[in-house]
Amino acid sequence: MCVMGILESGFSDRVEVREVWPNEAQHFTPWLAKNLALLSEALQLDLELDTREARVGNNMSLDILATDESGARVAIENQLGKADHGHFGQLLTYAAWYDASTLIWVTDDFSQEHSRALRWLNRWTRKKIEIYGVEVRVLAIGNSIRVPKFVPVVSPDEHSEKLIAELSSTGADSVDDKQELFQLLVDKMRDKGFADTRKAGGWIQQFDSKSVSGLAYNASIENTPRVFMDMKDKRMKPRVFRALRGNKKQRRQVEKELGIEGDEKVTMFWGKDKRNISVTRKKPENHPLYSDKEFEEIWDWIFDYLVRFERIFDARAKDIMENRGWTK
Repeated sequence: MCVMGILESGFSDRVEVREVWPNEAQHFTPWLAKNLALLSEALQLDLELDTREARVGNNMSLDILATDESGARVAIENQLGKADHGHFGQLLTYAAWYDASTLIWVTDDFSQEHSRALRWLNRWTRKKIEIYGVEVRVLAIGNSIRVPKFVPVVSPDEHSEKLIAELSSTGADSVDDKQELFQLLVDKMRDKGFADTRKAGGWIQQFDSKSVSGLAYNASIENTPRVFMDMKDKRMKPRVFRALRGNKKQRRQVEKELGIEGDEKVTMFWGKDKRNISVTRKKPENHPLYSDKEFEEIWDWIFDYLVRFERIFDARAKDIMENRGWTK
């Protein structure tokens, strides 16, 4: 399942789209041209880029000219800001120029009037032209990760429109998509034989150690992707963790076994006393958005380090607890 397909605005706070794309022509349109797969999934279409800034007449241009699975032309007009008459007229003019059979208007704020106008056109042109109105949103995961989402508000498919209306009436905030997002990781862990857990949690997903009672390994993406250890017995935790930390030479040996040496994206935190032992993945510096591919890489990274943590720390914790008589 595609990550973007399970996210909804109930997942976390929405942020202003211009925080991610300050300028429509310079930032949003080029990004969308490279990520048409996200729009394709939201509309259940198979869109392929033809031309960006496709010329219309002497001094106008269509933001994106694409084709669908049949090869028919698709006109995509973008607008960052509240839907207005100007962009509505541009969409119709540009689509007529290229004889497009599918029209897609993307904005971050559709008015009731313009949504109704698109539905009216769909009702009278359904057999020859299909028209979509799509809102682009940016969701915040924690403090650092920004995720784009396309939400169709107008569709030529009556069933889709009914479904959208039902979702709107229940309120997006009622959907706990954090759990659905982590379900991707839980399914992978179970399929690989790492854990028996079947249902995902929220911000943090915990997997119990198979050989050390009370020891657990956790995954989190609240701020940055992170894997960390924990103990359910809070009285035992400081003693066990101090022993696991050992001296500097022992910590370096563990980091070498974990494969952290030379990996600039990964940082190891040993903490003190009750603080968890953890690894974190560095935040992206070049762009605030994570693509589907990057999300898949994050789950692979988390899975990999959960397995490494269990392999290395299970044996050490078991020896420490048995040698010091801390086992029941």
